Amino acid sequence: MGPTVVIIDEAQNKNIVLMPQRHSYIEAPPMMVKPLITQFWRVDDVNDACPQWKKTAEQAGTYKNWGSCTKVGSDSLNGRSTVKYEGVSAKGEKSFVWVDTKLHCVVKMDGTDGGMELRNIQEGSQPASLFEIPAGYTKFDMGSAMKRPQ
Repeated sequence: MGPTVVIIDEAQNKNIVLMPQRHSYIEAPPMMVKPLITQFWRVDDVNDACPQWKKTAEQAGTYKNWGSCTKVGSDSLNGRSTVKYEGVSAKGEKSFVWVDTKLHCVVKMDGTDGGMELRNIQEGSQPASLFEIPAGYTKFDMGSAMKRPQ
């Protein structure tokens, strides 16, 4: 399906998965996206995120890969106050995660399989158009896709 974009509209309890290469979208049930994305990316307690992440791993069925999670300490990233965590998988692979103390959001990840970093964070209200399906996109028919010959 190629790269995807997920629009999470918590106010409306809607999740839309956009597939730009196909110019189509899927309306995802809230529980399909929310536990795996929201519970990892948005942290309730920035100073003790490990229990939340552990619970998310259990819900996602990835707990067998869980090794350890340790708070490293306070850090500054792109001028923002963060808390840095170290995770070690059951295989011994290390990764690091930075959580913004004001936004309660993961802003950087760095691990053996790659990473990501949010930059140029600008706080403010968001236009409603960010939560709309782009013009020209059609709803993906999962039933028809499943019936197509491979």
